[in-house]
Amino acid sequence: MDNLTWTELARRTAFENHLFRLVLSDQTAADGKTGTFTLLECADWANVVALHPTPDGQPGLLMVRQYRIGGHQISLEFPGGVVDPGEDDAQAARRELREETGYLADEWIKIGAINPNPSFMTNRTHTWLARGLRRAGGQDLDPQEIIDVHTVALADIEAGLCPEFEVNAIMMASWYWFKRWQFQTGGQA
Repeated sequence: MDNLTWTELARRTAFENHLFRLVLSDQTAADGKTGTFTLLECADWANVVALHPTPDGQPGLLMVRQYRIGGHQISLEFPGGVVDPGEDDAQAARRELREETGYLADEWIKIGAINPNPSFMTNRTHTWLARGLRRAGGQDLDPQEIIDVHTVALADIEAGLCPEFEVNAIMMASWYWFKRWQFQTGGQA
């Protein structure tokens, strides 16, 4: 499959801010084709599928609701965020769960990782499963975060009763990893 591979010849930064770097990458293919490609270099992300029973004892997930500027809408999401410099994705998952929800977990299982869009993005999203949740205090949010914490019945998400969950492709990827984990292990929420 070497005939499909491109090789980078040079790269230059076109724009950079606190979220990403826009890079122009000069590439050549095995057949001699050349091109300049635009890449978005972002930090990796970590999402946490946090198992937590509903108040009436049903299988549930600890989730967050927040307004997403790019989509101009409320999104129901798994807790998560950027892997900070010097962290690995496991540390970031633990930190994000604590900061966004005020909870810690006794058990952590990495259930998947994926590139959000390999055509132009260079980062990965790592999904962690957290079990044995316990409250450890309040939220510790970033200055521009406004987040509500909710326990959502797993059955409601499975039945499509939470349309604000289905607006974020990265959440759908983490949902896939969770459902695959359940299928492979017979894992019960």
